[in-house]
Amino acid sequence: MRRPARLPPLAGGTLPHPSTSDTHNDHDEAPGTAQEPLQVMAQIRVKGAWQDCTVADETNQHLIIGTLMSESISTKLKTIGDRHVGKSLASGPENWLTMARIADDPRTVTCLVKLTAKDYERLCTKPYRDAAEHLLESLSKKPCLILVHEAVLGIERESIPEPSMFLDDDGADAFDPIDERYFRTVSPEVRSKVTELLSRHHLEVTPYHRNFEATQVAVNFIESEGRGLLFRLYVPEGRIYYAELTRLIDMFADWLRRARGESIRRDGYETSSGRVIEFYGDGSVSRSTVHDELAEFSDFIRVLHDNSEAATAILTGFGLDEGAARELVARYSRDVRRVELDAKHTRESRLLTIRQSLEGELSDEFESVPPDVLGRLAEQVVPSFSASSIGAPVPVAIDPAAQIVFNQQVIHSATGIISQSMTGNIQLNPTARELLEFINANAEGRGNDLDSAVHELADSEAPKESRIAAAAALKGFLQRNGARLEEAAFRMFWKWIEAQVGS
Repeated sequence: MRRPARLPPLAGGTLPHPSTSDTHNDHDEAPGTAQEPLQVMAQIRVKGAWQDCTVADETNQHLIIGTLMSESISTKLKTIGDRHVGKSLASGPENWLTMARIADDPRTVTCLVKLTAKDYERLCTKPYRDAAEHLLESLSKKPCLILVHEAVLGIERESIPEPSMFLDDDGADAFDPIDERYFRTVSPEVRSKVTELLSRHHLEVTPYHRNFEATQVAVNFIESEGRGLLFRLYVPEGRIYYAELTRLIDMFADWLRRARGESIRRDGYETSSGRVIEFYGDGSVSRSTVHDELAEFSDFIRVLHDNSEAATAILTGFGLDEGAARELVARYSRDVRRVELDAKHTRESRLLTIRQSLEGELSDEFESVPPDVLGRLAEQVVPSFSASSIGAPVPVAIDPAAQIVFNQQVIHSATGIISQSMTGNIQLNPTARELLEFINANAEGRGNDLDSAVHELADSEAPKESRIAAAAALKGFLQRNGARLEEAAFRMFWKWIEAQVGS
């Protein structure tokens, strides 16, 4: 979403605008709706003289529904110069329609919602039915974060940590008796109805346990959306094709700039275990469509291999003149050939390393397994590189087809050695590797994001706020796909996630 342009500072002071900390009464019409644009006094220079005038206030705003506002969120909004409009679902249907209008306001850049058990029940009652549809439809059109306490989602805990562990970043008690009343569970029928309602509007919930977790996820969401986050990928140091993948991602950014005319900024951070690569845009392309752009880029790379004329036609179809298109095709063709040649050498080197590791580790244990068998095993499981599969997660398990050929004990012993060599420096335990396998089988187009979340969560050097956000994303995925798991597996994955952030 394109953020509204800022008005310039005026002579004698800055342009006044409403406080970023004003929270409006739940039953009052909030200022700043699309129907009644806020007006502020300003000055313009006309023929050398300053004159008073009235202009529409285009300050970006964030709709915050529920008891989510905190000092940390307020500070973040003040830092970026935005304001918030606070509302509550503990009000009549008319106020829900007001919230829908605020969400529709072009100045509203994000919507953040905290749903309680009572809110779940309201969403299912007849008086709120039409208003709920309007509100959810409006929320679905903007970047929207919906936070729900684990108890409301029916996620039971075996034990409750000591009360001192529930102090949030603002020093407030994050799990007091009032919270226990609001964050009780709801009936399976209510939970099912709300899940279906949200799904129909393509909205997802993010579970949280402690208030400071909800606050940190909200701050991270405001930061990412405010800066125009388009693409985020964690690449473990030492992962096979690490260097080649990084170069392809740089090519993708160049593609967005040159072929698609997008304004792209690169950011991220590095640790000793990996690198986070982030791209930010100016709002002309959204995060929800960048995956489509990535698919188009992958298709373009495939065409480059076979037909340069067809590749040129793709670029001219985007509006480039033929000369510029041919120049880009020639450059991309050269760069892709270099990347794939380097990847070929990387695979050969990695195969040699894996064969030597297998021989050293398994020869004593399995004396009857000849070296050429171990070599063929490595050949079967180490993937070849394809430039058109940019960002695809590297498999962490041996292909089932290989298990037909080799002894099962050999397969079991070799899995850890091969997985570590392919997936990089981060040491993932068996639970994390099983979680990755479940993600790859069920992520439905979001495998890259969740694969990155697992690795970033496991990286102890990653920033705390990034790891908390990664944990929240993984919990949300598990909550949506829990029916596909045995209860024991669900709890095992959930415990691993919480162990990484100390929940």
